[in-house]
Amino acid sequence: MARPRGKKSKPQSKERAKSKDKQTETAQLGRHAHRKRHLRKKSNHNAELELGLRTAREFPHVHSSRTRSLTNSGNSCHRNAILQSLLHIAEFYSFLQLEHTRCGRDKQCVLCMLKQLAYRYWNSTEGSASERGFVHAFNNFCNAFDDWYIEKASDEDEQERRREETGQQQDPSETQQRLLDALSEVETSGDYTELYPNFIRELFELQFDHRIQCACGTPITKTSNPFKFWPLSIPMQSQNPRLEECIANYLADEPSQRVCQACEEKGAEEWHRKQEVGTIPRILTINLQRFDLKGRKLQHAVMYPPLLKIPMSLAKESSNWWPEMFEDKKEKKAKQENNKKSKADSQPDKDDELAELADEPLNYEVQYKLAAVVSHQGESANKGHYFAVVQEPQQGHVVGCSDREVVRFAPQRRVAAMHRAHKPIRGSAFNIQGDAFLLYYVREDGIITDSPCKD
Repeated sequence: MARPRGKKSKPQSKERAKSKDKQTETAQLGRHAHRKRHLRKKSNHNAELELGLRTAREFPHVHSSRTRSLTNSGNSCHRNAILQSLLHIAEFYSFLQLEHTRCGRDKQCVLCMLKQLAYRYWNSTEGSASERGFVHAFNNFCNAFDDWYIEKASDEDEQERRREETGQQQDPSETQQRLLDALSEVETSGDYTELYPNFIRELFELQFDHRIQCACGTPITKTSNPFKFWPLSIPMQSQNPRLEECIANYLADEPSQRVCQACEEKGAEEWHRKQEVGTIPRILTINLQRFDLKGRKLQHAVMYPPLLKIPMSLAKESSNWWPEMFEDKKEKKAKQENNKKSKADSQPDKDDELAELADEPLNYEVQYKLAAVVSHQGESANKGHYFAVVQEPQQGHVVGCSDREVVRFAPQRRVAAMHRAHKPIRGSAFNIQGDAFLLYYVREDGIITDSPCKD
């Protein structure tokens, strides 16, 4: 019996051939290149609203809202305190959870490990089957972070020194600086460039404008210095200084002998050096300088408020400093009086009011809310213990975190616990005020506007 002939295949059209070639080309791109196209498409679709980072104020929905304990692997309390503080801040957690896929590297980076740790932290329950995944994520992050720090050494001797240093007591502010450097390195490379446009800088970077001004009002020099945290000295003359006093001392004018060329001809010898807050971050980290050059600890109890107002000065230029702000005060008053007389018979419109304000800088204050505190127990920088006091995201419980021990404060003491509570951790009463080392403040939306011109 003859075998029936099969149907002849119809010749493919040009459109179908092009479509098939395109599918083959897409499949050959691989996971890494396909992810880059996916990120580029996301960025074109209004990433600011889709990702919701710039406007993140509420903590994202998580499976569990209870604070977890972290294991101390040996003098690692400084790292645990930093992690507890950052993982309880909505803006930072939102940044970590923007993208759940891996970066595509052969060896996963610190950012990938921290993302997995943050997700496991808030989406697993202690004592359950998911506990093993959290422990695994925590160990992976610690190993990746230590490896990154060691690999950044310039030579083998430096690598060996850093390897020994990872098992010793360290400064939490230096640990956080390394962590942010590691995240920034990944953030500004490869696939992350489009998805994270310098968000680490926006979240944490604080910039100061240093200006040198002659007594006549003439600007001489100006420089800008960025910081990831604000180092504040504790006044020795005050027994219980306020945080606002520490800030005022940092921003105070300093007289010296340098003058401008015009005044130098007249024989003047007076000028001032002043620091102003140039740019402010979403997460303000304040480092209280509690240790002297010999490592001895200052026991002064700094009184820090739940709401902190940072003074700023906004000019019409991008910088916060411009020559017109040093105009003679008598001339300013004369201009204001003339403007009032000329507009006495007519109702001033908004354009005229804005024109008046544009002639001089606008002094205002930005409000921050206290989010977490890292404290220190002990008498020196080389000995002691670091712990964190944080606030749980949903129910608002104030919690003390000391490695494997978590202490929740009573509801009626939630507010007071962040500032003046005394609760047992590790079997001894600790004074949060006296031991405060790092303060985390989160910027609020509202700006408290002050007088546009101060005499």
